Amino acid sequence: MQSCGITDKSVPLWPANLLLGNMDVACSTDSNYLKYAITMLLSLFDHHQGEEVRIHLLADGLTDDEVDKVRCVVEGHGAKLMVYAVDGDYLGTLVQGCYGYITPTTYARLFLPDLLPQEVKRVIYLDCDLLVLDSLLPLWEYPLKETHEVGAVEDSCCANPTYYSRLHLSPEEHRYFNAGVLLINLEAWRKGDFVKRALELLHSNSLPLDYADQDVLNVLCVGRTTYLPFRYNLQEAMLRRYVPEISDESRRLIVESLPCPAIIHFTYLLKPWNYVSFHPYRRHFYHYFDQTDWKGERPSPTFKQRLWRLMWRIGAAIGKVNTYWPLPEHLRM
Repeated sequence: MQSCGITDKSVPLWPANLLLGNMDVACSTDSNYLKYAITMLLSLFDHHQGEEVRIHLLADGLTDDEVDKVRCVVEGHGAKLMVYAVDGDYLGTLVQGCYGYITPTTYARLFLPDLLPQEVKRVIYLDCDLLVLDSLLPLWEYPLKETHEVGAVEDSCCANPTYYSRLHLSPEEHRYFNAGVLLINLEAWRKGDFVKRALELLHSNSLPLDYADQDVLNVLCVGRTTYLPFRYNLQEAMLRRYVPEISDESRRLIVESLPCPAIIHFTYLLKPWNYVSFHPYRRHFYHYFDQTDWKGERPSPTFKQRLWRLMWRIGAAIGKVNTYWPLPEHLRM
């Protein structure tokens, strides 16, 4: 096993003519998130019909049958699929965040410069708990400074001072970003020994990495981050009428982005596949989810969940709940 926790199986073999495409997109998943990864990919392909897209799948413990499910979707939409087996046992030994929805597989993105071919100079990384609602070609072509290692969108809690004190960061020098959507300058990562620096930070136990790899990225990319428009990572809290932990200027830009979202990111615990979710893009999620092999699958609520949902509706009706902005008319389903 290599030091980054990647097995020999991760070395792909493909013709040289497949090494260059219009857009390179990476994502990582294990068996538990496979259905959501495929849902995300279906939304991506829906907005890139006729374009050459290459998918780099970081697979944590997927069976051959599960990989074939992904391949069927990817190649069925005219795209190319490259699969890299990552060592889930190794990832599980890294520092774990303090939130249950963060799995060890999330660390796989840190090893992209070692995994992907040297010919790939930049890549868009997408979490599996999101939907693509517009073309990402403008994101793919977004200019990054030569020395900048990543392009990212501010996190919805980026004005929370504890994020900075915990990681010994300065809010005057850096705005804490969300790692669910990244435009990665792989050349800069390679030149700057990013993987080595990430492993040193992870094994040093010098900082409380509550948000796992997202914290690692924020610590290592200070001064090397290009901040992307909010439409490329509209997080759950950003869709609510009141966003307490973000600056007034960012809040204004978020509201301007709501009519033209490119990526909706289902952050936090209330994912759209959870019964208690009132996420405004829940129907969009099931539109794509029902095109997968898990069509029609829905959660079975407990009595407590039914009661919670009823109380939320009552609270929203009397103005006691931080409700969501209405969907743009052209996105209503």
